[in-house]
Amino acid sequence: MKKTTDVEKQLLPRLKILSFILLFCSLAALAWDFLPAEEDALDAFLLEMEEAAPPMNTHLVAGSFATVGALSLIIYWRKKKSLSQQIPPE
Repeated sequence: MKKTTDVEKQLLPRLKILSFILLFCSLAALAWDFLPAEEDALDAFLLEMEEAAPPMNTHLVAGSFATVGALSLIIYWRKKKSLSQQIPPE
């Protein structure tokens, strides 16, 4: 049991960093939607030639990143709370 809690304590800061990275990516994806799109004639021609799929919805991407990042933060806080309340073995 002690070995498991030691590993969990080592991984908690990584989970916190990962959640903040995901939240940052969600903000970046949301901000990307507000940047002006510039298309020149060559890009439009290449898109027509390749019959490329339309780009992904930025709101969907931002929402996905935000959801996973928020869930990671909730898991981090719950684990941290439960590990700090555990009585260390003597």
